[in-house]
Parts: sequence; structure tokens; C-alpha cells
Amino acid sequence: MKYKRQMIFGLLASLFAWAVFAAADFTEEIILHRGLSLTALYLKVMPFVMLVCYIRHYLKEKPAGKKLAVWYGSYTVTYLVLWYVIFYLKDMDLFIPQRHQSGHIDLNGVEYTFAGFSTLFLFLGLCLLFHLFYFLTHRKRK
Repeated sequence: MKYKRQMIFGLLASLFAWAVFAAADFTEEIILHRGLSLTALYLKVMPFVMLVCYIRHYLKEKPAGKKLAVWYGSYTVTYLVLWYVIFYLKDMDLFIPQRHQSGHIDLNGVEYTFAGFSTLFLFLGLCLLFHLFYFLTHRKRK
């Protein structure tokens, strides 16, 4: 397969994003017995951490447009599949046992929705801004 490496990197990036979030949620729910402190930090920081890793890789490799499209496609598809699986497992209480923190409104698991939007859409938007900035700055130099 011609773009096997890009597909694997996209898959690994999405696995990394969900693994870090699961570790933060597990630490918060099971070890610390607190609500949303680590996951809130994750939601704010993780897209930028992934962007820094992405920029480093992009500047080192300088992949062509097709390779970037394959990477984004494999990242997005893997991420969405994992999002669905994790959300389903959480809904069935099979993933990380959630503590119920309020008696009136049950918001357990809502952080999985926010994590999905944060590390998928915000990250892809930041990558788009990076490429726009990179294109504009390198175009002016020529």
C-alpha cells in the first residue's frame, strides 16, 4: 500500500488522543475521586499538544497533499470509530465506571462528548490555521 505509513501515523495519533483522555478520566474518577479537573485540563491543552507534534512532524517530513489527505482521513475515521465505541461502552457502564456526582441531573460521560469535539474538530481547525499561516508566510518569501 502506497500510503501505509501515513495511515498508521493517523491511526496512532487518534489512539494517542483517546488513550491520554482515558488515562486522565480514569485517574480522576478512580484515584482522585474528583470531577472534571483533569479532563478540563485535557480539553484545553490536548489539541495544542497534538498541534505541536503535528507541526514538528510536518516540518520534518514535508508531506505532499495526498499524504496529508490520507493522514487526516485515517485520523478522522479512526477517531470517530473510537469515539463511537468508547461512548457506547461508557453508556453501558463498561468503560470507566463513572461516579454520579449529582442526584438531579446525571452528567456523567458528558466529558466524552467534549473531548471528542476538542481533540477532533479543534485540532483539525488549528491544523488548517497552521497550513494557512505556513502557506502565506512561505508564499511571501518566494
